[in-house]
Amino acid sequence: MADGNVKIETVTTAEAAFVVGLPQRHVQKQIDAGPIKPRKVRGRRMLDRPDLVYLAATKDLAGRLKPEAREAFYAQVKRSRLDPHQLAAQVAAYTIALGRDVTCYVLTVDEGLARLRMVQQMIDENAENGPAIRGTRIEAHRIAALLDGGATLEMVLEDYPSLKRSQVEAARDYATAHPKAGRPYPTRSFKRAFDGAGLDDLADVLDDAVAKRRRAAR
Repeated sequence: MADGNVKIETVTTAEAAFVVGLPQRHVQKQIDAGPIKPRKVRGRRMLDRPDLVYLAATKDLAGRLKPEAREAFYAQVKRSRLDPHQLAAQVAAYTIALGRDVTCYVLTVDEGLARLRMVQQMIDENAENGPAIRGTRIEAHRIAALLDGGATLEMVLEDYPSLKRSQVEAARDYATAHPKAGRPYPTRSFKRAFDGAGLDDLADVLDDAVAKRRRAAR
Protein backbone atom coordinates (compact mmCIF):
# COMPACT_ATOMS: atom_id res chain seq x y z
CA MET A 1 0.00 0.00 0.00
CA ALA A 2 1.19 3.51 -0.72
CA ASP A 3 0.91 6.65 1.36
CA GLY A 4 -2.69 7.63 1.94
CA ASN A 5 -3.78 3.99 1.53
CA VAL A 6 -3.76 4.31 -2.25
CA LYS A 7 -3.34 0.90 -3.82
CA ILE A 8 -0.60 0.73 -6.44
CA GLU A 9 -1.57 -1.35 -9.46
CA THR A 10 1.05 -2.62 -11.86
CA VAL A 11 0.35 -3.26 -15.53
CA THR A 12 2.26 -4.37 -18.62
CA THR A 13 3.23 -1.86 -21.30
CA ALA A 14 0.39 -3.06 -23.54
CA GLU A 15 -2.10 -2.71 -20.68
CA ALA A 16 -0.67 0.73 -19.91
CA ALA A 17 -1.27 1.83 -23.51
CA PHE A 18 -4.88 0.68 -23.23
CA VAL A 19 -5.41 2.41 -19.87
CA VAL A 20 -4.19 5.82 -21.05
CA GLY A 21 -5.46 5.50 -24.63
CA LEU A 22 -2.10 5.82 -26.37
CA PRO A 23 -0.29 3.63 -28.93
CA GLN A 24 1.95 1.01 -27.37
CA ARG A 25 4.93 2.37 -29.34
CA HIS A 26 4.45 5.69 -27.51
CA VAL A 27 4.65 3.92 -24.15
CA GLN A 28 7.76 2.03 -25.26
CA LYS A 29 9.37 5.29 -26.37
CA GLN A 30 8.74 6.91 -22.98
CA ILE A 31 10.49 3.95 -21.36
CA ASP A 32 13.39 3.65 -23.81
CA ALA A 33 14.06 7.39 -24.08
CA GLY A 34 13.07 8.21 -20.51
CA PRO A 35 12.07 9.30 -18.03
CA ILE A 36 9.83 6.33 -17.09
CA LYS A 37 11.67 3.65 -15.18
CA PRO A 38 9.59 0.46 -15.05
CA ARG A 39 10.12 -2.41 -12.66
CA LYS A 40 10.94 -5.89 -13.91
CA VAL A 41 8.54 -8.68 -12.90
CA ARG A 42 9.29 -12.14 -14.29
CA GLY A 43 11.17 -10.62 -17.17
CA ARG A 44 8.39 -8.19 -18.10
CA ARG A 45 8.46 -4.43 -17.75
CA MET A 46 5.67 -3.30 -15.42
CA LEU A 47 4.33 0.18 -14.72
CA ASP A 48 2.47 1.46 -11.67
CA ARG A 49 -0.16 4.17 -11.28
CA PRO A 50 2.26 7.14 -11.05
CA ASP A 51 3.90 5.93 -14.27
CA LEU A 52 0.46 5.83 -15.89
CA VAL A 53 -0.37 9.33 -14.71
CA TYR A 54 2.82 10.62 -16.31
CA LEU A 55 1.94 8.78 -19.53
CA ALA A 56 -1.53 10.33 -19.52
CA ALA A 57 0.07 13.77 -19.31
CA THR A 58 2.70 13.26 -22.02
CA LYS A 59 0.71 14.85 -24.87
CA ASP A 60 0.44 18.07 -22.88
CA LEU A 61 3.98 17.81 -21.53
CA ALA A 62 5.62 17.46 -24.95
CA GLY A 63 4.61 20.88 -26.17
CA ARG A 64 4.91 22.81 -22.92
CA LEU A 65 7.79 21.47 -20.85
CA LYS A 66 11.43 20.98 -21.75
CA PRO A 67 13.00 17.52 -21.21
CA GLU A 68 14.54 18.52 -17.87
CA ALA A 69 11.17 19.83 -16.63
CA ARG A 70 9.41 16.64 -17.78
CA GLU A 71 12.00 14.63 -15.86
CA ALA A 72 11.32 16.70 -12.75
CA PHE A 73 7.56 16.36 -13.20
CA TYR A 74 7.89 12.57 -13.41
CA ALA A 75 10.01 12.50 -10.25
CA GLN A 76 7.46 14.59 -8.37
CA VAL A 77 4.54 12.38 -9.44
CA LYS A 78 6.45 9.24 -8.42
CA ARG A 79 7.43 10.77 -5.09
CA SER A 80 3.84 11.68 -4.29
CA ARG A 81 2.65 8.10 -4.91
CA LEU A 82 -0.58 9.85 -5.90
CA ASP A 83 -1.53 10.73 -2.36
CA PRO A 84 -3.98 13.61 -3.06
CA HIS A 85 -2.38 16.02 -0.60
CA GLN A 86 1.19 15.31 -1.65
CA LEU A 87 0.30 15.42 -5.32
CA ALA A 88 -1.45 18.77 -4.98
CA ALA A 89 1.51 20.26 -3.13
CA GLN A 90 4.32 18.82 -5.24
CA VAL A 91 3.00 19.40 -8.75
CA ALA A 92 0.99 22.59 -8.20
CA ALA A 93 3.57 24.56 -10.18
CA TYR A 94 2.85 22.46 -13.26
CA THR A 95 -0.85 23.32 -13.31
CA ILE A 96 -0.15 26.65 -15.00
CA ALA A 97 2.42 25.17 -17.39
CA LEU A 98 0.04 22.40 -18.48
CA GLY A 99 -3.03 24.57 -18.56
CA ARG A 100 -5.06 22.12 -16.49
CA ASP A 101 -5.28 20.54 -13.04
CA VAL A 102 -2.85 17.62 -12.85
CA THR A 103 -5.42 15.55 -11.00
CA CYS A 104 -7.35 15.17 -14.26
CA TYR A 105 -4.69 12.71 -15.37
CA VAL A 106 -5.26 10.67 -12.21
CA LEU A 107 -8.95 10.48 -13.12
CA THR A 108 -8.07 9.33 -16.65
CA VAL A 109 -5.86 6.57 -15.28
CA ASP A 110 -8.36 5.39 -12.67
CA GLU A 111 -11.13 5.23 -15.27
CA GLY A 112 -8.84 3.27 -17.59
CA LEU A 113 -7.86 0.83 -14.84
CA ALA A 114 -11.52 0.31 -13.95
CA ARG A 115 -12.29 -0.50 -17.59
CA LEU A 116 -9.32 -2.90 -17.74
CA ARG A 117 -10.50 -4.72 -14.61
CA MET A 118 -14.04 -5.02 -15.99
CA VAL A 119 -12.78 -6.37 -19.32
CA GLN A 120 -10.58 -8.95 -17.64
CA GLN A 121 -13.52 -10.15 -15.57
CA MET A 122 -15.45 -10.82 -18.80
CA ILE A 123 -12.65 -12.93 -20.31
CA ASP A 124 -11.66 -16.44 -19.25
CA GLU A 125 -7.88 -16.33 -19.65
CA ASN A 126 -7.53 -20.04 -18.89
CA ALA A 127 -9.82 -21.29 -21.64
CA GLU A 128 -8.64 -24.33 -23.60
CA ASN A 129 -7.88 -22.55 -26.88
CA GLY A 130 -6.75 -19.26 -25.41
CA PRO A 131 -8.56 -16.35 -23.71
CA ALA A 132 -12.27 -16.70 -24.43
CA ILE A 133 -15.35 -14.64 -23.71
CA ARG A 134 -16.51 -15.92 -20.34
CA GLY A 135 -19.39 -18.39 -20.56
CA THR A 136 -18.56 -19.22 -24.18
CA ARG A 137 -15.87 -21.00 -26.18
CA ILE A 138 -15.36 -18.00 -28.48
CA GLU A 139 -11.81 -16.68 -28.40
CA ALA A 140 -11.47 -12.99 -27.60
CA HIS A 141 -8.76 -12.47 -30.21
CA ARG A 142 -10.92 -14.11 -32.89
CA ILE A 143 -13.63 -11.49 -32.35
CA ALA A 144 -11.05 -8.68 -32.21
CA ALA A 145 -9.57 -9.88 -35.53
CA LEU A 146 -12.97 -9.55 -37.21
CA LEU A 147 -13.31 -5.98 -35.98
CA ASP A 148 -9.74 -5.18 -37.05
CA GLY A 149 -10.58 -6.61 -40.47
CA GLY A 150 -13.34 -4.06 -40.98
CA ALA A 151 -16.39 -5.83 -39.57
CA THR A 152 -18.74 -3.59 -37.63
CA LEU A 153 -19.98 -4.51 -34.20
CA GLU A 154 -23.40 -5.23 -35.72
CA MET A 155 -21.86 -7.60 -38.27
CA VAL A 156 -20.07 -9.54 -35.52
CA LEU A 157 -23.30 -9.82 -33.55
CA GLU A 158 -25.02 -11.13 -36.66
CA ASP A 159 -22.33 -13.80 -37.12
CA TYR A 160 -22.29 -14.64 -33.39
CA PRO A 161 -25.91 -14.17 -32.27
CA SER A 162 -25.20 -15.70 -28.85
CA LEU A 163 -22.95 -12.75 -27.95
CA LYS A 164 -23.99 -9.46 -26.42
CA ARG A 165 -22.66 -6.08 -27.49
CA SER A 166 -20.77 -5.72 -24.19
CA GLN A 167 -19.02 -9.06 -24.78
CA VAL A 168 -17.86 -8.05 -28.26
CA GLU A 169 -16.56 -4.75 -26.90
CA ALA A 170 -14.79 -6.59 -24.07
CA ALA A 171 -13.13 -8.94 -26.55
CA ARG A 172 -11.90 -5.98 -28.59
CA ASP A 173 -10.55 -4.19 -25.52
CA TYR A 174 -8.96 -7.34 -24.13
CA ALA A 175 -7.08 -7.93 -27.40
CA THR A 176 -5.88 -4.33 -27.36
CA ALA A 177 -4.51 -4.71 -23.84
CA HIS A 178 -3.19 -8.24 -24.49
CA PRO A 179 -1.95 -8.49 -28.09
CA LYS A 180 -1.94 -12.03 -29.48
CA ALA A 181 1.41 -13.64 -30.21
CA GLY A 182 1.83 -16.06 -33.09
CA ARG A 183 -0.52 -16.76 -36.00
CA PRO A 184 -3.35 -14.23 -36.18
CA TYR A 185 -7.00 -15.20 -36.47
CA PRO A 186 -8.79 -14.71 -39.82
CA THR A 187 -10.23 -11.25 -40.31
CA ARG A 188 -13.46 -12.65 -41.80
CA SER A 189 -15.83 -15.22 -40.35
CA PHE A 190 -16.47 -18.47 -42.24
CA LYS A 191 -19.95 -17.27 -43.18
CA ARG A 192 -18.76 -13.97 -44.66
CA ALA A 193 -15.75 -15.52 -46.40
CA PHE A 194 -18.04 -18.09 -48.02
CA ASP A 195 -20.80 -15.64 -48.91
CA GLY A 196 -18.32 -13.20 -50.38
CA ALA A 197 -16.52 -15.90 -52.37
CA GLY A 198 -13.26 -14.59 -50.94
CA LEU A 199 -11.17 -17.70 -51.58
CA ASP A 200 -8.10 -16.38 -49.81
CA ASP A 201 -10.17 -15.50 -46.76
CA LEU A 202 -11.92 -18.86 -46.92
CA ALA A 203 -8.58 -20.65 -47.03
CA ASP A 204 -7.45 -18.74 -43.93
CA VAL A 205 -10.64 -19.68 -42.11
CA LEU A 206 -10.27 -23.36 -43.05
CA ASP A 207 -6.61 -23.41 -42.02
CA ASP A 208 -7.61 -21.88 -38.70
CA ALA A 209 -10.32 -24.51 -38.20
CA VAL A 210 -7.83 -27.33 -38.90
CA ALA A 211 -5.30 -25.84 -36.47
CA LYS A 212 -7.98 -25.51 -33.80
CA ARG A 213 -9.04 -29.14 -34.26
CA ARG A 214 -5.43 -30.30 -33.97
CA ARG A 215 -4.98 -28.37 -30.72
CA ALA A 216 -8.13 -29.97 -29.32
CA ALA A 217 -6.85 -33.44 -30.25
CA ARG A 218 -3.60 -33.08 -28.33
